[in-house]
Amino acid sequence: MKKALLNVPVMGWFAHKAGCIPIDRSKGSEAMKVMLGAVEEARATHGLGQLIIYPEGTRVPPGERRRYKQGVGVVAEATKLPVVPAATNAGLFWSKRGWPIRSGVAVTEFLPAIEAAGSAPQTLAAVEAVVEPRSDALMLEAGFALPKP
Repeated sequence: MKKALLNVPVMGWFAHKAGCIPIDRSKGSEAMKVMLGAVEEARATHGLGQLIIYPEGTRVPPGERRRYKQGVGVVAEATKLPVVPAATNAGLFWSKRGWPIRSGVAVTEFLPAIEAAGSAPQTLAAVEAVVEPRSDALMLEAGFALPKP
């Protein structure tokens, strides 16, 4: 999680207690080393558990595309853990800024696992190739008109 989120009242405390790994994204490749070290330490201390990563690094407005961050691929390559991608339409109802919150049914759909068998870029490309079309489909089902490319 973004390190600054630890400063959010109540949420930061719960995130810490839940074992979230804070990342200072301004540190670049050093942040990646810290993240990998923390993942390995958590695996050794607590077992496999769950590792949740948002590959875009932030919430993105519906219909907007951003380059996926390399963290998902790097962690998969280093740990050999499978990646379970998730598609969602939640951005239609709850914006990055928090307001306005719109009524509707937010859907998150967990997609088939992708085995970490290749390089970090290959894993990342495989994740993006399944998440984006499925998220678009969920947004269309909710009545959102996707912008023309």
